[in-house]
Amino acid sequence: MVYPEEYRILHKARDNAEPTLFVHRSSPLRKRSPYMDRDGVLRVKGRIDACSFISEDTKRPVILPKANFVTDLIIDFYHRKYRHANHLVLINEVRQRYEVSAESIKNTWKTSQVYADIFWRKWVSCYLPTLTKRTKWFDTVKPITVGDVVLIVDETLPRRCWPKGRVVRAIVSRDGAVRRVHVQTASGKIIERPAVKIAVIDVSA
Repeated sequence: MVYPEEYRILHKARDNAEPTLFVHRSSPLRKRSPYMDRDGVLRVKGRIDACSFISEDTKRPVILPKANFVTDLIIDFYHRKYRHANHLVLINEVRQRYEVSAESIKNTWKTSQVYADIFWRKWVSCYLPTLTKRTKWFDTVKPITVGDVVLIVDETLPRRCWPKGRVVRAIVSRDGAVRRVHVQTASGKIIERPAVKIAVIDVSA
């Protein structure tokens, strides 16, 4: 059990209706004004109790210990629910119902990012090549055409961060080869890049 001494004191305070019974000054929960609800769950109470436009869980969130298995599972649930959003989004969503340190959330988020990076490196090195047809430079290669789904090469970013887009215009040179293209990214922005800085993804392969 986590916080055993706090649990004992707050359980006694609830059952004996002793509102003046507090946790010890040395307790890590002291500054959170903890109390025990009727289900035996430790919660935080504070100044926002008077707010009428927020839920009871937000007014009095459940206290979660840091570096705890259950806490990690809850944070991981929100991390998956919001599709691996950044740690600020994660902190905001978790704290709608739970009282947990930002450091705990950030540490779990960092661990998840490590696994996401490992997966991306494997995807790029093992699976992406199977989507892109390779030919010798002197062979006839299908030119980039409007509608192609592509990765935009950016040497300043790791491969996992290369933006993806769709070709909306192909600029042909005098020799008939496509030298530059206009690509529309997921955000709707249209950018121009040399054809050599574009990796076509053959989604039909």
